[in-house]
Amino acid sequence: MSTITPCISSNRPTAVTGRIAFETDTKNVIVYDGTAWRGYNNDGINFGANTKSFAPDGTDDLLTVANSGVFTFGDGTNDSPFSMSTWIRTASSPTSGDGTRFITQANPSGSGISILFDINSGNGKFELQIRDASGNWIGIDSTVASGNTWYHVGCTYDGTKSHTGIKLYLNGNLETSTSNISSGSYSAYNNGGYQLVIGGLLYNTNINKYNPSGTLQDDVAIFNTELTATEMTGVYNGNYNRSKLISLYRFEDNTNDSFGSNNAVAPNGITYSSTVHP
Repeated sequence: MSTITPCISSNRPTAVTGRIAFETDTKNVIVYDGTAWRGYNNDGINFGANTKSFAPDGTDDLLTVANSGVFTFGDGTNDSPFSMSTWIRTASSPTSGDGTRFITQANPSGSGISILFDINSGNGKFELQIRDASGNWIGIDSTVASGNTWYHVGCTYDGTKSHTGIKLYLNGNLETSTSNISSGSYSAYNNGGYQLVIGGLLYNTNINKYNPSGTLQDDVAIFNTELTATEMTGVYNGNYNRSKLISLYRFEDNTNDSFGSNNAVAPNGITYSSTVHP
């Protein structure tokens, strides 16, 4: 009969077929199968397979999430680290129109933008911009997106108020070739307490920029710290560190937060697709 034994990696028990051990230093559940120890890191949480994705109609479909304070990444003077990720399949022409917006944060009734995580409409590149109250920003961009292709896109920020503190990831891999797209003399994250918007940008009452028809989006995740490269690879593989995850939107026939309590709202309705990411 198998046994469960707490240990650390330096005093792992003698291998016995069927033996189970829990390593307290690495938080691994490990099993000896007769050939080798095989482990599962239980720092993360896995969810079931996807069956649906968010499929905006290109006219007025987007999601809004009220900011209860958990989506405020700075106090107007000092920035706080954060990370975001999403699966995205771009429309056939990602450089046309208003680009493809993954996650944005802006003042829906006046001036002020805090975050743009998207594909830039001008050059078709994945980018993250973090803006201050005067409209200056720090940001980087990287790869040009290909149409009708699924990508897992992640971004991290270390809170140092420099573009060098931003990283972009594609399909679990750190983007090593990036460009500085900062503008002006950035002071600090625009702490407007604005809502998050998924799949578009609501800004200044008359500027409503929606993702073009043909875009698909899934598994939007928000984290309260800068993820490591290993952790972002884990997210790409569906393993979310529960101690750092704020919210996760999976679009399984609803707009609920699958991890926290920050449910999204679809003010104009939402369309789902049975086409899902790999």
